Amino acid sequence: VLRGRGRTPDKKTDPRPFCGLMSCGSCGMGITGEIKIKRQKNGTKHLYTYYHCSKKSKTQKCFEPCVRGEELERQLSAKISEYIMPKELATKLFEMLDIEEQKNKHTASVVVLDLREEEQNISKNLARLTDVYVAQDIEREDYLKRRRSLMSDKKSVEEKIGRLLRTPSAWIEPTREWIKDALILDEIAKTNDLPSKKISLQKIFGSNLTLHAREARGMPLIHWRELHSARKNSGETDLVLILESLLYSARTYFSKNL
Repeated sequence: VLRGRGRTPDKKTDPRPFCGLMSCGSCGMGITGEIKIKRQKNGTKHLYTYYHCSKKSKTQKCFEPCVRGEELERQLSAKISEYIMPKELATKLFEMLDIEEQKNKHTASVVVLDLREEEQNISKNLARLTDVYVAQDIEREDYLKRRRSLMSDKKSVEEKIGRLLRTPSAWIEPTREWIKDALILDEIAKTNDLPSKKISLQKIFGSNLTLHAREARGMPLIHWRELHSARKNSGETDLVLILESLLYSARTYFSKNL
């Protein structure tokens, strides 16, 4: 169920699930995984996964050490846990989004009506301009100049109407999905499903995760960063201010990344 929400890769048993997730904190190259086999005298084999810099830089020699897969998983699970959204915040945010959606739809409808009236006036002006030209009361060059200007205005108004009809509140649905993702992070952090953890980390950090001195580090995306701050300051900051900040950060991010 967890992995179904995140479009997890088909290979659940991939022995190196965190490949492609991080870059090297020293040289910037990708982090890759390597399987090592340790054989005991009795014939028993043990498989160990190590992650390390791919060392593909042609300009810099990288000396970053490798890290055991189990240790990296422990660090990454701890990071996921830092971005779990409390149910109280989620409930309030869902309520605010419902109100915002209705308000946006109403505002968009009012603006569209005004724009349609403006579009009709431009069409009337175009018709009058054509009548004047046919009556030979205006020079052709002047006519074409005015017509181009009116057509440009009409196109601009039509584009505004189209945008309002298509996306009066386009950022709201991605925000709802973000809240749902943040709510199940507690389960994901505790599961052994490593591909699901990778997907969640990509959502939180984008391409900002690095591995340096055997430590996973990263700067989260703006809305996740605001959530982390909200969790940290929950007892010190007014709840309304926290909710408004979360909503603002989500609107800012998803409006730019639709």
